[in-house]
Amino acid sequence: MPSKKKPSEPVNMVENAPADLSGHMFYGLEMDPEQKAFRDAIWDRGNDIIFCNAKAGSGKTLISVATAMLLVQYGLFDEVIYMTAGGVHERRQGLLPGDINQKSEVLFTPVRQAIMRLGHDPDRIISSGYNAIGQKDGTAIVTCMTDSYVRGINIGDADHKVIFLIDEAENFTVDGLKTLLSRVNDGSKTIVIGHDKQCDLQYKQDSGFTRALEHFRGHERCAVCKLTRNYRGWVSAWADEM
Repeated sequence: MPSKKKPSEPVNMVENAPADLSGHMFYGLEMDPEQKAFRDAIWDRGNDIIFCNAKAGSGKTLISVATAMLLVQYGLFDEVIYMTAGGVHERRQGLLPGDINQKSEVLFTPVRQAIMRLGHDPDRIISSGYNAIGQKDGTAIVTCMTDSYVRGINIGDADHKVIFLIDEAENFTVDGLKTLLSRVNDGSKTIVIGHDKQCDLQYKQDSGFTRALEHFRGHERCAVCKLTRNYRGWVSAWADEM
């Protein structure tokens, strides 16, 4: 994973938002060229949707969350909606205590870890969950959801610009991912990240990730990126090739 130095101090003013992040501290993260290209594709105001097919341990969630948070902190967007697949984990979720929100909390571990690595308290940044501090003091800018109840909802609008981050996209079916992407209104920015070799669906061919990626590839408002280096270590990298 990228190493962490001293966190940056983002400014919540649109007029101070840099055109690019080439000279930005970016939370003190050290990144390789592929990671920088991914970050810059998200920041680019000409891209409405960004896909990234990334290996395990490549920093895809960390970079996505970091860039999305900066876009909100600079006032360019109003909220980050973090979406992960709940349906693929239904049987395991059913054994957990609590209602649907409590059952889903375990699925939000990746975004919580990313926020902590950026030097922030997830309970102040994330608005979902119970007794979240950020809901009370107004610092919450990230909402976490699963795909359990998304049909019919709108993602963003002209008055509320949203960054829609879909994590573990390989675990959404073709129809499931199509449903999510068809919820997005203009003015929002969508980030779709996944790993085509780590699908948890019963039938791998049902995954909609690479199909959606190829469907959008080549559109002038879409960027397609990749991350090929695993930073967790040789065991993780070797296992990922199994």
